[in-house]
Amino acid sequence: MSVVDVKEPEGEAQIIFSKGKKKHTFDMNLSIDVEISLPSSSDAAAAAIDMDTDDNSSTAKKKYKATVKLTELTPDNSFEWNISYKNAKSASAEDRERLGAAAGAFRGDISEAMKAFIADYRSL
Repeated sequence: MSVVDVKEPEGEAQIIFSKGKKKHTFDMNLSIDVEISLPSSSDAAAAAIDMDTDDNSSTAKKKYKATVKLTELTPDNSFEWNISYKNAKSASAEDRERLGAAAGAFRGDISEAMKAFIADYRSL
């Protein structure tokens, strides 16, 4: 899954001092356009059989586009997640499963990136 564009970033961030303690707060929303490339089923099977092949330039790939909307990103690394696919209506059941797995992995990547952002933000 690759990020094509990040759109509509909006929100607020504040550093507040209360009772002698520094508190970092934020609430953000953003939209991420992504592209997911999946090898065709036959190519995936062939790759599984011949794991020593590094050349996958001839591998046919199906490309799917999606928009991920993240809302209510907060300092406790929680966020609402909505992914909408633009061209996956005719995807096979196998591809839908692989798209779901790719989306789940991307959600984990976002969570890890948010942890790093939160750590940097709290160091201010």
